Amino acid sequence: MIDDPSSYQFQYYMKPKEVNEHTSITYLKSEELSKVLADGFALLYHNKPQFPVTYLANYLLNHSKTSQEQSKLHEVMEEKRKIIAGFQQEKNRMELSQNKQKLQQQEVKSNLDRFDQYVKEHSVHFHVLSEVCEELERRFKLGGAYVGEIKHPKRSVKDNEDG
Repeated sequence: MIDDPSSYQFQYYMKPKEVNEHTSITYLKSEELSKVLADGFALLYHNKPQFPVTYLANYLLNHSKTSQEQSKLHEVMEEKRKIIAGFQQEKNRMELSQNKQKLQQQEVKSNLDRFDQYVKEHSVHFHVLSEVCEELERRFKLGGAYVGEIKHPKRSVKDNEDG
C-alpha cells in the first residue's frame, strides 16, 4: 500500500479515435461496474479518508477478491447441488427397482398361495394332475413339471449317523 500520494506517477492515456463517447458511457453505466463504483464512492464520501485514491483502490481490490471468492463459492455450491441431485436420482432409481422387485415377489407369492389353495380345495388330485402340471409350466415357464406325493414321513438326519 502506498501511503504518500505524491509518490504516484500519473500517466494519462489518450482515448483511441475509433472509440466514441457513447460506447465509453455505456460501458461505465453497465450494471456491474456502476454499482461497484457507486458503492466505492459512497464509502469514500462517508469515510473521507486522508488518501482517497488509495482508499478507493483498496476498496476495488478487496471487492475484486471478494467477488472472485464468491464466484468460486457459487461454483462449488452448484457442483454440490449437482452431486446431491445425482445421488437423489440414483436413490429414486433404486427405490423404484426395489418396489418393482417387491411387486414381483408379491405376485409370485400370490400365485403360489392360489396354487396351494387350489390343491387344498380338491380332494382327488388325480383327475386334475395334468391341469396342475400345465399350470406350473405356464406360470413358472418350466420345461416340464412333476407332481407327486411322499408316502413315508420325513425324519431328521444327524451329522454323526450313517445312511
